[in-house]
Amino acid sequence: MSEESSGRGPIDAKVETALAIFFVVFSILFIWQSTLIPEPPRNISVGSGTFPIIVGVIMLGVSIALAWKRLQDVAPGLFGRGSGEIPAVPMEDEDDSGIRDWPAVWVVLGSFFALIVILEPLGFVLTFALFLFGLSTFFSPSHWLRNLVTGIGFSLFFYYLFTQVLLQPLPNGVLAPLF
Repeated sequence: MSEESSGRGPIDAKVETALAIFFVVFSILFIWQSTLIPEPPRNISVGSGTFPIIVGVIMLGVSIALAWKRLQDVAPGLFGRGSGEIPAVPMEDEDDSGIRDWPAVWVVLGSFFALIVILEPLGFVLTFALFLFGLSTFFSPSHWLRNLVTGIGFSLFFYYLFTQVLLQPLPNGVLAPLF
């Protein structure tokens, strides 16, 4: 499908291609850094680096598939799509997966940035409750009470799971006297 017929411009295509390649490089760096995690002094078969390596390998596989698909769209003759001609009419099985709601993308990215910044001072429970409540209310504003209960419930559940079951400390922040 050509960039003009899909509603995406050449800048969107370049950004998508750059992101696809970035994800492959990031996945490789993630796996490399996962191998540098020091093993605990105990003699166990599943160490502290096992899960990050598994996640990295999955990320790498998905990133390679995304990059391959993106590169097939950019240079079809080089990457196994036959003659290199792009059909003028979209095929039935092809989807238009361009980003159409940029304000929502920026709200989500801004929310993740705010989450990273306020996690230490406010603590896990309060930060994640605000994060989940804020995003779910942004996408479904008519159900604010349900969003609030869900945000608080998930935050408390995951705080308990990590601190009591998995024995991983999480920041308490301003709620430290309660936890």
